[in-house]
Amino acid sequence: MKSPEHTYYDMFDLGDGSPPPIVWVLYHILTSTLRSGFRWTGDNDDTCALIIKKLIIDFLPTTCEATSRRLAHLALNYLSSLLCLGYHTMAYGQILYHHIGVIEIYLDGEPLGKFDLGQSLSRTPLSDAFGWTMKEEKQANFIRWLEEVMKWRKQVGLCIVVPSFEQQQILQGSDCLASCLKLF
Repeated sequence: MKSPEHTYYDMFDLGDGSPPPIVWVLYHILTSTLRSGFRWTGDNDDTCALIIKKLIIDFLPTTCEATSRRLAHLALNYLSSLLCLGYHTMAYGQILYHHIGVIEIYLDGEPLGKFDLGQSLSRTPLSDAFGWTMKEEKQANFIRWLEEVMKWRKQVGLCIVVPSFEQQQILQGSDCLASCLKLF
């Protein structure tokens, strides 16, 4: 028997545990635009990359209002998972932290959720990020990535927040902690 939460997304679900195709469509549109701006050349040309201080996604009602509601909640849930930067999402979520300040999700003008990526970045735990690397390399990769993305966000004018206590513990003993704190 399916739970009510599961039946809510049935129309988008393939059943293999991966995000539904509609989520990949939204992700591809977003990331290709971030990488290449609105002038798509077919390759990953960062010279036209966009920096977005606030991205507002408003799902407007269609002839079937329930479909819009489901799609909006689906996007909200998968975006939340993507921004956690876990084992399966690190490779996909990194670009959002490089290019976006805040993401707000609306349904017909009503707010559903808000993601402040500067705040999220300051609280991102090491967890299983960079899960595809050897255990010994995960922390070093995380530290390098965190320093790179914080410097980039500062350079392009996106919000950065002092690393959380947990992050500072991870960064302790590396040059990254001092480097990141100098940004403030």
